[in-house]
Amino acid sequence: MISADHLLVGEVAHIKAASKGGPRYDARQTDEERRSVENLLLLCHEHHVTVDELVAKYPVHKLRAMKRRHEKSAARFKVPDAIVERLAIDLDEYWRSVEQQNRQKVDEGIPIVSVRRPKNAMGALRAISQLVDLVRDAVRELDLDVAHLPTEISAFLRKLGYDPSFFEAVPYYENPFEHRLLITRMYRLPNLFIDLELALKQAEILVLQREPGNSKSLERKLRRARAEFARLATTTVYVE
Repeated sequence: MISADHLLVGEVAHIKAASKGGPRYDARQTDEERRSVENLLLLCHEHHVTVDELVAKYPVHKLRAMKRRHEKSAARFKVPDAIVERLAIDLDEYWRSVEQQNRQKVDEGIPIVSVRRPKNAMGALRAISQLVDLVRDAVRELDLDVAHLPTEISAFLRKLGYDPSFFEAVPYYENPFEHRLLITRMYRLPNLFIDLELALKQAEILVLQREPGNSKSLERKLRRARAEFARLATTTVYVE
């Protein structure tokens, strides 16, 4: 937890550890139970370290009692439901207003981008992933065009009445134009797409971990995303 002055004033501690080997780890818990609100406790940094180092002194039942006292004492600071509902309405009105203004411009024939509100964070991630795939396809098409460029330049020079042999005799690594394109095609772009894929998969995991609910479907999605990221992280290599 960060204060308005950008200082760390609180940390989220796990009553039962989130991973094997951690303090008070319970192998019977599911991942959903480990990250549920019921298993979390807000502490300052000093007390977080204390309860995790002195496990015998701070067992599960003691931390749960501490959590209950914290929540009871903080109950008077609870944000009224009316304010929460107002915030939700304001957000909905914002999206609706932007979509309406955008649609009006599109209907008027103005060449403006068309926007649609994603249903949720996962929907936004899927849209980004689809866009990355489209960009990858466009780069492949460009790659084919660039590969044919030397032949087309030679044909164009010949059409203008010039002998293209002087151009064809230049090795690609001495041709600054072709060499620069080759570096981009063979190294920079592939590595950028690798980084994009990893970043998207990380974002997907973070979103799924914060999704409300405890359904089997959500658990399967999270398990698949984690397995896929682990595979990428241990098998993907940069082009060098």
